[in-house]
Amino acid sequence: MNLLRNPAVVGLLAVAAVGFVAYQTIHPRWPGRPAADSPPPAPVAPVAEPSRPASAADPQPAAAPELAMDSNYVARRWSDWINTPRRDPFFLAQKAVASSAPLPPWKLKGIWLQSSVAMAAINQGVYRVGDVLEGYIILNINDNEVWLEKDARKVVLGFGNPAPAKIPGPK
Repeated sequence: MNLLRNPAVVGLLAVAAVGFVAYQTIHPRWPGRPAADSPPPAPVAPVAEPSRPASAADPQPAAAPELAMDSNYVARRWSDWINTPRRDPFFLAQKAVASSAPLPPWKLKGIWLQSSVAMAAINQGVYRVGDVLEGYIILNINDNEVWLEKDARKVVLGFGNPAPAKIPGPK
C-alpha cells in the first residue's frame, strides 16, 4: 500500500485512466473504421407517394424512419401515468378487509424523515413507526403519507386527504 502513496505512481495511474477512457470514447468514432458488432440497417418499407410526373433529375426522397414506440399508446395512457400516486414497488400490499366501521378523523400535519428515525405529526400528537394511534399501529412513514394497520385492515393517511383512504384490494 505504500506504492499508492508515491506521487509518481499515482500520476502514472491517473494518466493511464484518462487515456483508457479517451480511447474507449473516441475509438468507435475513428473515421475509416467500421463499427464493431453493429447490425445492418433494417430495410425500410416503401412509402406510396402521390402521383406526379417522374423525371430523371428529380431525386427520390428518403422514407421516414419507422418509430419503435407506439405514440398513440403513450398519448392515451400519459395522464394515467402522471396522475398515479407514488407507491413503493417493493411493498407487498395485502388484500384490505372491508369494514363498516367509520375511519377516525385524522389529519396529517407534518412528516420528519431522518436517517435513523421517521416521525409524523397527526392531529395533536407526534408518532413514530410502531406507535399506536387509536388502535391503529403505524407501519411506515414515507415522504408524503403514513401507513396504518388495525385488524389486518390497512389505511393510508396523506396530506391531501383529511381521513385515511382504504387500500384497494387486487383486481
